[in-house]
Amino acid sequence: MKRSAICLFATATLLLLTYATGYCQVNYFFKVETGYMSFKNNTINVDPGPSWMGYYLKDKNSLAFRLTNGISYREKPYTGLGYLNFEGIKGIFVFRDFEYVFLTSKLSPILNLKLGHSHLWNQYNNGSGTALGELNMGLNFKFSEELGIYFKSGILLTQQSKLSPFNFGIRYR
Repeated sequence: MKRSAICLFATATLLLLTYATGYCQVNYFFKVETGYMSFKNNTINVDPGPSWMGYYLKDKNSLAFRLTNGISYREKPYTGLGYLNFEGIKGIFVFRDFEYVFLTSKLSPILNLKLGHSHLWNQYNNGSGTALGELNMGLNFKFSEELGIYFKSGILLTQQSKLSPFNFGIRYR
């Protein structure tokens, strides 16, 4: 009897949440993004000391792969995870992803901001971790209300370096 009551309660709760999700402004959001990051310059100048082993990144371009998975409120996603490969230096980054699609038409400009943390396994003991900030603008093409593709570019600051990302992605909600 107790097991039946728990199953009934779980089923009723699931149905209620499914019904409520159909009428709310919060939706599940999933985005896959890949891109190329062109190295521009180091953002600081270092006066080398005895323990200095070089810049975290020095003239390193990157391939990146990102997953953003979570909830969206009116098409603004919140949490993401990414993988980096700076020409042999591997790393991960975790970020908050804020994106705004300006128009509801099939083709629309988008603005994207990512704030988070990146960690590279480079020449330093246990690697190096720094803050990450990325600002992009681009174009979004919607196939339907649930599915779209986009291309965007901008500026990325991380690991004491400035890079220009060129990203292509698929969005599903």
